[in-house]
Amino acid sequence: GHSYTISVAGAATGRGTLMDPFVSFFDADGKLLASNDDGGVGTNAQLTDTAEESVYFVGVSSFGVSEESSQGTYEVTLTDNGVPVTDDYSANP
Repeated sequence: GHSYTISVAGAATGRGTLMDPFVSFFDADGKLLASNDDGGVGTNAQLTDTAEESVYFVGVSSFGVSEESSQGTYEVTLTDNGVPVTDDYSANP
């Protein structure tokens, strides 16, 4: 398998407006494999996990307690051993 790092950046680093990003990593059946809150810089989320070649899903949410703080923009970065991995899902807007 490969070790992947999934980072979600929001307001803490000016990469979006989401105040407190939370990231989840799921297998093809929707089983939660890992999740993280505040593992990145400030309130940004970051996790590292090892995955075999397969289909996986990344979910992003927020720890916001109000509607205003739980919505916003963010940036997701997926890294494979320090090399960015290209999204090959062509239907992605």
